[in-house]
Amino acid sequence: MNKHVQYQSTISKSNSKIIERVFNLRKELENIENKIPTVIQQQFNFKGRKSPIIGSKIINSLTDSNAKVLDPFLGSGSYIISACENDRKFYGVELDNYTYDIVKTYYSITNLDNLEKIFNNIKNKYYDEIRDLYKTKCCNTTNYIKKLHFDPIDKNYYSPQSHRDIKNRKNIKLLYTCPICGNKDKQFDDFDISKLKEIEKMNVSDFPSHTLIENSRINITKKTGADKYDRNFTKRSKIALLKIQKAISSLPASHEKNLLQHFLVASLTLSRIAQYGSGSEYIYQVMNYKAQEMNVWVLFETKFN
Repeated sequence: MNKHVQYQSTISKSNSKIIERVFNLRKELENIENKIPTVIQQQFNFKGRKSPIIGSKIINSLTDSNAKVLDPFLGSGSYIISACENDRKFYGVELDNYTYDIVKTYYSITNLDNLEKIFNNIKNKYYDEIRDLYKTKCCNTTNYIKKLHFDPIDKNYYSPQSHRDIKNRKNIKLLYTCPICGNKDKQFDDFDISKLKEIEKMNVSDFPSHTLIENSRINITKKTGADKYDRNFTKRSKIALLKIQKAISSLPASHEKNLLQHFLVASLTLSRIAQYGSGSEYIYQVMNYKAQEMNVWVLFETKFN
């Protein structure tokens, strides 16, 4: 038996036309930025997303028209867009069940009229209740909190550590310009502390308090307490979530219901407690499975625009 293994490089076995295409593609991609469209950034809180523009160049360079494209690591599904825009039939493989469910939901046909109807029903029912959680006053005039800067460790709301987003100790960004002073920010005051005390009495026992698996890549660390799901959100945000989640959970099963669930997950970054200047890409989610149905706990910050 011949125990010697003859080695032959992969390149020597490959089709010369394919090799030429790959080298030409490499040159084409050298100066192309991996720019992710805003709509994909908002919908997928994942690291390492790929630009559909890059996907289009790869597909056009390596395949012929009407070819079949296989993506063995589907991820956010950006190459689905690339394939569709270039008349290719697309097949994707994804190991993670949750990621697969997101992509399947986003890229399925949606009844936009039904989606708008159920969204507006939820908004009409809970808009005022949730907005009231963010109520503040400037010049004795009702306004609402758009962003609140505070020191989470010592709960310092009146004079948190200064940075460029806090001017003249004004650590609250207002939703509306104050009609009296013309400002869009104010300093945290006694009205705001009374509002926090009012909120503190509200029940959030249904909010998940799971311990997350440590992952330093996305800053889930035990020493900072970030491994506790509920510590990443204020009481105000927890209450807002529970109201909206309850409303969505009560909807009859439909594709549009699943879509709303995932939209809320995508909005999670807007309501977490975040260090000033930290990145917004964030994917802390807690999932419960019951009777083979996925119920996703999500957090969002309501935008009153």
